[in-house]
Amino acid sequence: MPAAPTSFGLGFGTRFGPRLGMGLAAVALCLACSTETPTSSAAAGDPGSVAADPGGGSRTIAVACQAGHTIDPSVRAAVEGQARVLVQALHDGKTDALWDELHPQARRDDQRQPFMDALSSMRDRLRGTSGEPQLESVHVVDLSGGANDLARVQCGAPDDPRRFTLMVNAGGEDVAVVVLRAPEGAPGSESEQAITVQLRQRGEHWHLLGIQVNPSTWQGKDAVGWEMMGDVYMSQQKVVMGYLLLGLAQTLSDRGASITSAMHARIEDKLAAIQRDRLFAAETGIWTVGDARFRIEGLSLVATRRDISPVIKYVSPQGLVEELLDRDADALVEEVRRRFPELQQHFDAVVFEAYAQVPSQPGQSYQAYRIVRFLDPTKARG
Repeated sequence: MPAAPTSFGLGFGTRFGPRLGMGLAAVALCLACSTETPTSSAAAGDPGSVAADPGGGSRTIAVACQAGHTIDPSVRAAVEGQARVLVQALHDGKTDALWDELHPQARRDDQRQPFMDALSSMRDRLRGTSGEPQLESVHVVDLSGGANDLARVQCGAPDDPRRFTLMVNAGGEDVAVVVLRAPEGAPGSESEQAITVQLRQRGEHWHLLGIQVNPSTWQGKDAVGWEMMGDVYMSQQKVVMGYLLLGLAQTLSDRGASITSAMHARIEDKLAAIQRDRLFAAETGIWTVGDARFRIEGLSLVATRRDISPVIKYVSPQGLVEELLDRDADALVEEVRRRFPELQQHFDAVVFEAYAQVPSQPGQSYQAYRIVRFLDPTKARG
């Protein structure tokens, strides 16, 4: 059980993104990502080509994506071994060593502190894990041609449920993606963390390109289990419950900002469809609670080290006054219990995120205030 919820404090900056769980359960580093327009994909596992035309000229990038046993054993051993060394360094707090292992393309002095801050957050996620992480998958993308051009590579056939797409900077250096899963507590426990390590080869050495840590299971279910539950709620026209549980599945299926699995893409399509649903718009419009009217601006999820909670974003009628917001949270949690009684079957608490103005511009930061309340009315107030 989580500790008693508390207020997060005035001045919490937030950014809105297209994904329900974006940035809520993990910190991703992909410091070498380009801003060039993505090119078309190449079929993974087969030698293919990706056309790139960043400056008016024409270049061809040859691509081949290999997975699992199709990878040369010596290459696979080198890639997996380096990933495990880096994960152990993160677990042990050897952040300077991780900085030193960054690919030269990714290591920029102005990014050192954000890099260290992100590593600290990821290490917190690994504190509860024990034992040797288990391998989930390993892919090696053989790249030739290009000159730091951004390419989208598909690893896996179109009908392969394990396929994913990877955004990479081409330039003659191969890229690898290793995903490890570490249980929290004893092996076989209900909670796991997924650690995604992206590597780029220079010479004979595989350098760190990106790393992410986020939960892969929660309350004993993985992304597949939560997706199925979300679909059940949608079949019952309980669209908010369906939306939140599908968002939870999306969070658990996340393997990196530049990596999109088939499951992650499928769930994202479902979430986008729900957002267009009239019933969902009606459930997340204006809430009248007593004499107050609250404009609901969106739903998302937030993850702490051991818990995941729904977030209800709204515009505060009286601005960001702490005492009044605390009172509003008491009223709003009662409304949530009334509207969505099933919510406390899956979540312990709800976060109310108040804004003084409508957060209408994606990617822009807005001043907000967060207050947490338990969904169980018998528990202590936050």
